[in-house]
Amino acid sequence: SFTVPFNQPDESVQLLKGAAIAGHKNDFANNVNSGYAIFIAPAFWLAREPANIFRFKTAINCLLFALLTFFLFLLSEFLAPNESLRYRTLAVIITALHPAHITMCGYAFAFPAFTPFFLLACLLLVKTVEEEGWWAFAFGLCVGFLYWIHALGAIVVVAALMAGSLVVIRNRRPNILLLTFLATFVSLIAYKCGFMPWLNSLMARNGGVSKSYYPE
Repeated sequence: SFTVPFNQPDESVQLLKGAAIAGHKNDFANNVNSGYAIFIAPAFWLAREPANIFRFKTAINCLLFALLTFFLFLLSEFLAPNESLRYRTLAVIITALHPAHITMCGYAFAFPAFTPFFLLACLLLVKTVEEEGWWAFAFGLCVGFLYWIHALGAIVVVAALMAGSLVVIRNRRPNILLLTFLATFVSLIAYKCGFMPWLNSLMARNGGVSKSYYPE
């Protein structure tokens, strides 16, 4: 048993990135996707002691999972439009009680941030298909942000462009694919050429270079 918070290696990377964003520079620059660190950075503003940082980080994760539940409720109307509000609410509550949600709140993994934004992307895709306007651009930005959070977001980027192509083929609305592609491209460039170099500069205090975290 442990009497202090214990971190896995992956968690340590995210915590160091969150600390750097909060102003605590360090020498651990690396190429791990850093979007989740944006959310846990406030924990380092609000506390100094490791145990209190852990508590604030856990609270932030709980808020992210609450957001996930809210997005799932909104999406349930599209997934089961003929079911009653009571039935859909019950289904969302049962889903929210899945043990993984409770367990992951205690860790500093990217999962608590990736899942709500994935559902948000699904909601924006529904809006993109059903309504005209700039929903496709918002959808593309959200899809790109998923890559900020985790490298698996690259799969979602490919799937999103495929979905946009399908809408073009079925509904003859090329603006959807164009806006989705443009917004995703802007989001990815902002991460690769802006946010990531800036964060690595905070994590290379003594002139170190970014290290590859993944096997090559």
